[in-house]
Amino acid sequence: MPRLILVTLNGLEEAVVRELKLRGVLNFTVSPYGMDGRVLVDVDVNFAKSLRTIERVYLLLGRCELKSLERKRFRESVRSLLKEVDLESYIRGLRVISIKCYYHAGVKPRKEYEKIIAREVKRVFKDIIVSPTVGDVRLICEFPPGGDSLILGLEVSGLRPLHRRLYTVYSHPAMLNPIVAAAMILLSDINDNSLIYDPFCGAGTIPIEATILLSKHYHNIRILASDINPIYVKQATINATKAGIPLGNMLFFVADALNPPVKEVTHIVTDPPRGRREVEIPWEKIFDRLVRHLADNGRIAIILGRSVKVENIRSRYKLEVIHEINIIHGGMKAFLYILEKKQ
Repeated sequence: MPRLILVTLNGLEEAVVRELKLRGVLNFTVSPYGMDGRVLVDVDVNFAKSLRTIERVYLLLGRCELKSLERKRFRESVRSLLKEVDLESYIRGLRVISIKCYYHAGVKPRKEYEKIIAREVKRVFKDIIVSPTVGDVRLICEFPPGGDSLILGLEVSGLRPLHRRLYTVYSHPAMLNPIVAAAMILLSDINDNSLIYDPFCGAGTIPIEATILLSKHYHNIRILASDINPIYVKQATINATKAGIPLGNMLFFVADALNPPVKEVTHIVTDPPRGRREVEIPWEKIFDRLVRHLADNGRIAIILGRSVKVENIRSRYKLEVIHEINIIHGGMKAFLYILEKKQ
């Protein structure tokens, strides 16, 4: 079984772990070599590519200690590592590769590192062409925190990022990253009798990801999704159909989040408007309605911007913060909260 590095968004490692456990994988290493947003695991490549909480997958080829980042010493270390790797057997006749470097905490990005690695690849593997842009396959070079080692890998998930779902016929102007949607579901502790509701469904990302993630493991889950805009509801329905989800598994409908036609749900998983629209939203009223329809010990998974005073909301509605995760979403800083309603 190959050793693979699963790449996710920083802060979502626990969601990856939960998905692996849900699918029967119990042996893994979180943040290998101190690299956040990474999980090391021994699984089949196709299995890894089917995970909903990851962005990319790469095959771990090797690792070497870096005694120095000085040009000459760095070049020698890279050359020594490349000579230990049977790269040509992995790329199977593909001749053009590109190189991508990732720098973790304490390592200053330097373009010359990529140039040195490219030269050494061409020196060690005579028949391989290194492209500065896009190749047949991508060589991954990671500098773990501190800059005292180098990780070498081969991307096996393809050049298309895994978050670009094939079911997205229609996208929302502020569409939620499906990886974040999947993480919200997994971190919400959903069980077989859960009733999930998304009052800001947009393009349907959350209910679609919930169904794909959970339907094989739980058979009594019910999912409701609404939006005030009927166009979005129609488009979400089309996306769900494209994903191969029978519409009997979920219900899309038009509704105002301030007055949803639902009684009591166990989980609310949603991504309300952010950015400029965020300051226009009556958050007190929104949470008043959400909590009113939430069962005791039920959970809210929600993405909120920095302007929302969560502490005031939490104390007013007796919500316990289970998870608070910093994320970058749509180029803006935001928070993923998992909140639990106390009796």
